[in-house]
This record gives sequence, structure tokens and C-alpha cells, in this order.
Amino acid sequence: MYQRELSGVDDLVHAQELLREICRGVVPAAPRKVDKPLWLYGAGNLGRMAYAYLQWLGIPVAGVVDRQAEHWRGQDDWQGIALYTPDELSDTDQQQGLLAVTISTLSFSVLQQQLLAAGWNDVVPFYDVAEAYRDRHPLSNGWFADRLSPQEIQGMQQALARWDDAHSRAHYLQFLAWRCLREDWVDASYPVQPEQRYFIPELRACWQPRECWLDVGAHHGEVSLRIQSERQGADDRFILIEADPANAQVIRQQCPSFELLPLCVGDSNRAQPFLGGQGYASQVTALASEQLQQVTLDSLHLPASIIKMHLEGHELAALRGAQQTLIQQRPVLMITAYHNRQGMAELPAWLAAHLPDYRLLFRLHGWCGTAALIYCIPAERYAAACC
Repeated sequence: MYQRELSGVDDLVHAQELLREICRGVVPAAPRKVDKPLWLYGAGNLGRMAYAYLQWLGIPVAGVVDRQAEHWRGQDDWQGIALYTPDELSDTDQQQGLLAVTISTLSFSVLQQQLLAAGWNDVVPFYDVAEAYRDRHPLSNGWFADRLSPQEIQGMQQALARWDDAHSRAHYLQFLAWRCLREDWVDASYPVQPEQRYFIPELRACWQPRECWLDVGAHHGEVSLRIQSERQGADDRFILIEADPANAQVIRQQCPSFELLPLCVGDSNRAQPFLGGQGYASQVTALASEQLQQVTLDSLHLPASIIKMHLEGHELAALRGAQQTLIQQRPVLMITAYHNRQGMAELPAWLAAHLPDYRLLFRLHGWCGTAALIYCIPAERYAAACC
């Protein structure tokens, strides 16, 4: 795996040449089917999700490898599942197995180099494995750009020029390099900071004493709970929207003071096929046999001042159903942009066209092209914060 050091993206002309280089070198899609004993590397949140996903597909897992295996063995989620520290594995396990990395908060190229040096022969990102089974499960975080249309290339050029700062350009190029080239590009001036996801300094500076937080795709309410913790004493209102019934039940238990709307949101009021029971990966998909009634955000008439949206690739549809809300409320937006190729050009273009006088920022909070967010801050909020 190739890692490239970037610099000079403060110069838009140089950044544009880097984008042209990406567009010239797009590699074919290469999903990885499981063809040998499968091991997972990493027992954190992504590891748990990956294990559940593989169990749902009926793909056996030989074991889970983690330097802190002893710690994880005591967790309820891992009871009855084989966890190993790296030194507990045999040379045969490493040489004959496929190791799928379930850590997205560290550089994959660095991890891969370390694991190959430790004796593994075949090390891939877990999401590259998941991409091979998209015909059976909609988890899409491992998508490849594969090929670019002229319209996409033009849209990417426009997006690069539109971002409000060099930090955004660096992270956008890093995102595109992974999706188009499967390369880690790194700019030391603008590091990936997982802990700042939804909490970048530019956003914090615009927080007001009273906010109405709309958490669309709330999962278990983790983000809203952290916001509440960091804003103790603020006169805030929290409205959480979560379509998956199992996730919504966790919110009821963990977040009793929050308002919960157990709804599916999109671009129109109609029935939609929805795959539930998948934790983080529950989503609208044609692969589902169950139907949920979808509504638009505009139909709910919510007084949101800050909207966080994480909908597994359904973000643009939800935004299209929220146009009146955006015009009337002019909220701050935090939109995930990494679940499908819309994040490369179509989603940034829509936001720019429908959000006049907004700052648009792009930040990566993870590796392998994941945890990419677009932050949209109204100019009046930014001006007030700078005064």
C-alpha cells in the first residue's frame, strides 16, 4: 500500500494539479472475496460491527486479533468469540489467513506495513471485503470510484475550488486519492483527527447559548450525548431521528431526556424498503423486504438550528426533502459524505447550490476514505463568532 506525503495545497493551482493526477490514475474496482480463513484485526466498534455483518452473511471468522484482547474478552459483545493477541497466533495462521483490518482511526498503509512485517501475507481493509458482497448486503463504505464520468470530474474540480480553506482541500484530495487510487495521501499540516468528528474548532466557535440539535440518523444517540456533556448548562433541545427500531429502543433507554422521532426521512412521503437490525449499517435499500413509511424533514416543521445527518448514503435524498427547512432556519449542517460516490461531486454541488452565503468545509475523521464530513456554516454565524 502506497502512502504519499502532500504539501502546498494552500496554493489552489497546485491542488488542482493534484486532482488532475488523481483523475488520470483511477484504478479498477477490486473488492476482495473471502477465499481463505478470515481473521479480523481490531475489536473496537468497527470490529464488532464487522463480526455481526459477517455472521449475518454466514461467512465464518477464524478469530479476532487485537493487542488488547485480554481487555475485550471481558466485554459482553465478545463473549464466546475467539480473541487473540498477535503473539498468540501461529505462523501458519498468519501465512494462510486473510486479515481484514477493522480499524479506521489509523493509517491503513502504516498498519498494513506493520502487519506484513509481523508475518501476515494477506492484509486488506475490512470494507474491501464488504464491497464484494454488496449484492447481499448494502454496507457500502468500501466503494471504489472505478471510473469517472466527465461530469464527475468537472464537479470535483468545482468542489475543490469551492471549499473554504486549504484544510478542506487537503482532506478532500486525501478522500479522493483513496476512492480513486486506493492510496493513502497524507498532509502533515492537516492531520486526520478522529476525535474532532462533529466537533471541529470552526464549528465550536459558532455554537450559541441555546441550540436546537436535530440528530438525523442518531444510531444510539452517542453524538448527541457527547454534545450534551460538552455543553452542560446550555439551554439546548435535542431531537433525535432514528428509523431502526432496535436502535430507537436503545435511545429510549440511554437518552430519556431527548425527543425521539422513530422515522425514516428522505425526499418524499412514501413507503421505502428498509433493512433494520444492522446497527450502524441499518438503511434504506432495495435489498430489504420490509417497508417503512418515509417522511420529509420539511413535513415535520422542526425548529432546528444545527443538523447532524448520518444516513448511510441517503443524506442527499434527506436534504432534498428539507429545502424549506434550510431556507427558513438556515441551520449549521454536519453531513456525512463517504457512503457512496455522491460525496465526490454531487453532494458538494447540491449544498453549494442550495446554501447561499455558507462556508463549506470538508474534513476527514478516519482513514480508508471513511468518516468524511461536510460542515456548512452560515456566514452570519461565522461573522458573529469572529467578532
